[in-house]
This record gives sequence, C-alpha cells and structure tokens, in this order.
Amino acid sequence: MKSAPIALPANCAQRVGAELATRIVGVGETALLDEPLLGLIASRECPGHVLLETLDRVPEWVKAGRVIVSGFHSPLERQVLRSLLRRKGRAVKVLARGFGGQSADYRPTPEEREPLASGRMLVISAFA
Repeated sequence: MKSAPIALPANCAQRVGAELATRIVGVGETALLDEPLLGLIASRECPGHVLLETLDRVPEWVKAGRVIVSGFHSPLERQVLRSLLRRKGRAVKVLARGFGGQSADYRPTPEEREPLASGRMLVISAFA
C-alpha cells in the first residue's frame, strides 16, 4: 500500500500546527480522523491488573463505536489492537517512524489487512 498525504480535519490541523499538518501521510480510511478519538498510551511496564481492566473495556469501546488512536507499541497497546480488530472495532495507528520514503509501500501485518481494506483502520506518520 502506498502512503499518501492526509488532509487533517480542521480541529486536528489546528492542534498540531500548519507545518506539521502538511507532513502527515497515511494509508487507510482518513474519515476516521473526523470521529471522536480515544487515545491509548501505556508503558511497557504496565501492571497485569491494568492490562486486564483495559482489555475488559475493549468490547465497550467497539459497541460504542469509539475510534482508538495509539502507536500500538507497548505490549498492552498491541494486545488492545488485536482485540479491537478481532471485534471489528476501528483504530488509528500512529507510526513512530516513517513509511520508508514516498516510493515505499506500507506492509500491513496480516491482522491489519482486512481492517485497512474495509475502512476500519488508518495508519499515519508525520515522517517521510
């Protein structure tokens, strides 16, 4: 999948600033950025009870139609993404790196392919 420039919704563009907003590229369903977003940030050293409590909330988030935005880097975040996508939830994945240049293809994981194709996922980066 080729990444392309993303036109951020006005409220997002205002928050990140005009210069950064023009650098955002991505693949997937850009309309997800128009939805209310629920951010998820978790430490790699997250206690087990927090992991379980968070995973228990995923079905509620899916049922409510929430769009979860995260880097999905830590073990908890990755587990939430797996659970979210299995339940047909929606997600915005923010890469901490670029797509590998404008000519590079994004290679989604096997679990990301269907959500990207069906409009339930967006992968973005502020780096070329």
